[in-house]
Formats: sequence, structure tokens, C-alpha cells
Amino acid sequence: MFNYVATSEYNTFSREYKTPTTDDLVNLWELRNPFLADCGCDLFEDDETRDRWEGLDDYDKRDVYAIYDAEAVTIREALELFDDGDYRIWWNADADRSDDYKALGEVVAEETGVLEEIPERYRWYFDFEKFGRDVVFSGRFSWSDNYRVFVELY
Repeated sequence: MFNYVATSEYNTFSREYKTPTTDDLVNLWELRNPFLADCGCDLFEDDETRDRWEGLDDYDKRDVYAIYDAEAVTIREALELFDDGDYRIWWNADADRSDDYKALGEVVAEETGVLEEIPERYRWYFDFEKFGRDVVFSGRFSWSDNYRVFVELY
């Protein structure tokens, strides 16, 4: 799902992320729920949820899709998490797999100011991989396979 250039208040990202279409969302749902897909059930559950998805702009669709992919929730629940705003997608972690703790550790440490508390001459001792692993194991981070990014819920 790469080929959409994204920016945030923090950085310009090193990857390009494709805006997900409704078909992308349905395909992911069918992969996760083959029995539900076979019985004719609908991903959106109701017209209100479908309208809500289709009314999102490209950036918002990317966020909802990443939440849906990472959190293994229904699309309605992903939209609710999005609406609540109690999440952060670490687009610029530049990780290639779910256990790329070093990439996540570097970004989280930099953006949260963790390193500012350590004197400059000792910062090179900081173990970004262990820090990133601890951040993931805190239980607030999930991995989006399609976007290859970490999603943090507050």
C-alpha cells in the first residue's frame, strides 16, 4: 500500500503511502473473515458506517485503514478510534517488519524528547532497539502489515 507521499506536523515521511480504496478495505476484511465473507455479510455492517468511510478524505482513510489493519477491530470500531483521536500512527518509524524495534525506538526517543534528559556525551550508549521493544511491549503499539507502520493507542 505504498505510493502516497505523506507529511505530518513532525516530518516528511521516507515512504509513499497509497490511499486505501473501499476495495482495499473489503479485501483485507475478506482475508481476515473468510467465513463471514462467504456467507454474504458486509464489512460495513450498515449504511451509516459505509457513508462515514466514503466521506473521509485521503489522509483520514489512510489513518482509519492503518488502525483497522493493526488493531484487528471492526471498521466501525476503527472509525470510532479515529473519531476519538486517541491514537498515533508512527508513519516515519521506517520499519520493515513488526519486530523492527530499533527503527521505532529511534523515532519515539527523538520525538518524545527522551534523549534530551541524557547528557550529549552519553547518548551513544542508548540502546534504541531495547527501548523500541519496551515501547511495543507496553501494550499500546500494534503493527499494520499493509502500511508497515506502528499504531499507538492512548
